[in-house]
Amino acid sequence: DFHGMIKILQLRPDIELMYDPSHASGNYSIIKPLVKAAKAIGVKNYMLEVYADPKLTQTDQNQALSIDDFREIYRIIVKP
Repeated sequence: DFHGMIKILQLRPDIELMYDPSHASGNYSIIKPLVKAAKAIGVKNYMLEVYADPKLTQTDQNQALSIDDFREIYRIIVKP
């Protein structure tokens, strides 16, 4: 949860958190806003599920990103 991440970042600014919005949301449609929120609090590392064709994945279809979706999210992550 974001409250916990904020506390960790306040108490230990020397460590970098990794955030997994794919599993946190369980739904690809809200991954982008979660990445924006995580970036806003200082998260720099992300774990994302990306597939050439998410509809063909054997697990986690609802949270799988297409390559095009990933490109959009990558631009958010690296934007200064």
